[in-house]
Formats: sequence, C-alpha cells, structure tokens
Amino acid sequence: MIYIHEAHAADEWQVAQNTKEGIAVNAAVTEDEKHENASACVRKLDLKMPALIDGLDNKVQFAYTSWPDRLCLIGRDGKIAFKGPRGPGGFRQPLLKAGIIKELGLAKP
Repeated sequence: MIYIHEAHAADEWQVAQNTKEGIAVNAAVTEDEKHENASACVRKLDLKMPALIDGLDNKVQFAYTSWPDRLCLIGRDGKIAFKGPRGPGGFRQPLLKAGIIKELGLAKP
C-alpha cells in the first residue's frame, strides 16, 4: 500500500464515517504529519500489508492517478501490470487476481 494525500481530511472534505470510526485527520503539511497520518491509518484500519508513504509533492499519487484510491499491480519489470478503476467503488478483486495470474505466467493459454 502507498499512503497518498488524505482523501477525506477533516480540514478539507470530511465524511461522517471517518469521524465515527475515529480516523479523522487533517491534511498533512509536513513529512512528520504525513507519517503520523499514515501510521494512524494502518493502525485504525488494522492493515496487514506493508505501507509506503508518498511525499508531500504527491508524486506517486499523480503518477498513478490514484486519488482517492486505486488497486494497481507493479510487474516484475517495475512497470504497471494492472491498474483498476478508481476505488473504492471501482475495486474489482477478480480483475486484480487475473492481473496477478497473468504477471506470474500462470494464465492458461
């Protein structure tokens, strides 16, 4: 997972669900704040995957057009092997699974 710009920051575009679940944070303006927000996200959502953090310049977010979130698979060659529709409504696990199978060469001809 790559933590990008806060999709529903309390000081920008807050949604009630975030407040109810206790994950409301302000948009980060320093690297330390970004790290704190990402850490809170991982803890509060009980994520079990490694998390990297995009810089304040949002370079990764823009490169992958990933706001608010998106499922992507990076291939062995370091290029995008699969890029799904924007989430969370666009999350299509079967499409990601097919991309993983294809990338691993497990697809049947």
